Amino acid sequence: MSLLALSCLVVSVAGQTPPPPRVGVSDITTGKEQASLGAALGGAVANELQRLGAFPVTTAEQVRALLSLERQQQLLGCPDDTCKGTIAGQLGFDYLVTGRLTKLAGGSSKDAKLSLDLSLMHVASGKREASDVVNAVSETELFDKVPASAVKLVQSILKSRSGSLIVTSSEAGASVKVDDVVLGVTPLTGRQQVAGGPHLLQVEKDGFVTAKKEVRVQPEGIVEEQVRLVPSPDFIAAYEAKQTRLRVAAYLSTGLAVVGIGAAVVTYALALGLYGSPNKENTFAYFQSRLNQGLETTENRDGANRLISQIQPLQTGMYVAMGVAGAAAIAAVTFFLLGEDPNRYAAYRNNPNAPAPTPVAPKAAAPTPAPTP
Repeated sequence: MSLLALSCLVVSVAGQTPPPPRVGVSDITTGKEQASLGAALGGAVANELQRLGAFPVTTAEQVRALLSLERQQQLLGCPDDTCKGTIAGQLGFDYLVTGRLTKLAGGSSKDAKLSLDLSLMHVASGKREASDVVNAVSETELFDKVPASAVKLVQSILKSRSGSLIVTSSEAGASVKVDDVVLGVTPLTGRQQVAGGPHLLQVEKDGFVTAKKEVRVQPEGIVEEQVRLVPSPDFIAAYEAKQTRLRVAAYLSTGLAVVGIGAAVVTYALALGLYGSPNKENTFAYFQSRLNQGLETTENRDGANRLISQIQPLQTGMYVAMGVAGAAAIAAVTFFLLGEDPNRYAAYRNNPNAPAPTPVAPKAAAPTPAPTP
């Protein structure tokens, strides 16, 4: 083999993603009177592990079905070698989930408890990787607790197979938590790396109902969640009162700015009319022009003084009006920038049909998966 071919082979092998671990679920060890319950619990554990999508899962029922199929193939004969070694490939477990169901007797039959001890064993080393004990007073309660226990059992495997979570929210500044661990505040930038499997996503902000949702992250996958926060009635009332005041102030400032500009224009026009031009009689420019020509008469001097005494207050008023208009315009822009639409949350006001935070989906035991042919 050439050096180039060997290098390409090394790069190809190094770039391959390691295959996911294979997990087997054995029968739950029980007494004879609880055999059917143990089989159903084993199916519930396997079903929850399969829902994670992180690794292939094989149940004890599937193993028995595969063994039966292999036996039938041996009896019927195989036309070639394709059917040989099927079971060896199917049973190459990396981890094995085992369990023991015990009924704990109490003072009365009502106090009797069911205890399920689940363990995860690494097949190659024979080492127990994790374990969890579930106690319940009824079969229904036990089935409700099994999914969470099964996920807890394989957390060490899931941590090595992470995925990406993207969270967007209708509100900025909301705290985003995954399994009670704060990831940051909205808007979150980029993808958040989390372990594969189910997680409890919480988005909360003062004045809003906390949104809770269960999300399932596939290993090396991307999950995007859009969360809409619902404001509380008190928050809506306070928000609308504040934003209405800011909006009214913005409108009043805008009106004052318009009035100031109008006043400046009017005073400027009046002053300009009084100032006039040298060719227009009875204006300041006319009298000033005659005085400059040496016509120092009482009429020209009195006329110029009278008109300048009228023009100067108009000029002062124009400057004041322009200042008021500028300040009002700045205030209006500031109020508009600080304020928001007062009707932003109008849809939630006294609306029983307003969308509510997505609740955490309840988990229920499912039937044992069918055997893989």
